[in-house]
Amino acid sequence: MEVEDVAQQLYINPSIITHLEEENYDQIGAEVFIKGHLKNYAQFLDLPVEKILAALSEETYIKGQEVLTSKTTEHLVALKIIAYASVLLFLVTIVGMYISHN
Repeated sequence: MEVEDVAQQLYINPSIITHLEEENYDQIGAEVFIKGHLKNYAQFLDLPVEKILAALSEETYIKGQEVLTSKTTEHLVALKIIAYASVLLFLVTIVGMYISHN
């Protein structure tokens, strides 16, 4: 069966079938759309839907953790710099006020 025929029966764009087959999930859209298309495609092919969705969730979780870890680390470094700069500015202000009053 051709990709176009499957897409027509599932009422979706043929490129979505291609992306599902090639596991290019980032080309499909949000996770909710990926899961929906994958579920419908698995049902169409008479495959075990729960196992496929579980495998997708594990893969998405692992990819998500890698991305989240690097972004979180960058944000934590930025927050530490802002915190140290704020404390330093506060101390300089206090010292300046003390000197100006004496």
